[in-house]
Amino acid sequence: MNIISHGMSSFYVVMVLSQIYGPIYEVSLPMLLVYFFVSFIPDIGGFWINELKNHHHHILHTPIIWILILIIGILFGYTKWAILIVSIIIFHLVTDFVTGRTAGVLIFYPFSKKEYSLEKTHPQNGNVNIKRIFRRNFWSYVKFYFSNKILISFEVTMIVIGLISLYIITK
Repeated sequence: MNIISHGMSSFYVVMVLSQIYGPIYEVSLPMLLVYFFVSFIPDIGGFWINELKNHHHHILHTPIIWILILIIGILFGYTKWAILIVSIIIFHLVTDFVTGRTAGVLIFYPFSKKEYSLEKTHPQNGNVNIKRIFRRNFWSYVKFYFSNKILISFEVTMIVIGLISLYIITK
């Protein structure tokens, strides 16, 4: 999923959790930015990986680490924040599962290194060096990524849902 869609999806998660638990999450501009940036935590590992097709191949893109963080957060009394952060991250992983075009999600890591994605992945189209992102092969990747009409619809839907959620939680 693209950067804007991931970030906007965090507002949807905050809205849903606020519907379940009541308005316990602050909606000031600084906190909205925190929620937005929390949604990118799984992608931090991409800074240590050379090619885009491998950016899901690290522990931050696996559910088990986030389940452990949730448990630790609850044990140390940070339940509200652990639920929020882990919910945003799990939603990130779900959207990566739905939109994965060059890499799937390692759902059962460390027990299995098999990648899962809603659609068949094409790793050969992800041979884009992240550190040299705006070279010619990046634009061919963008063209490949957005050639899927369902994917475009999903991305736009996530942005619209994020904007609607942002409106609702700040109202």
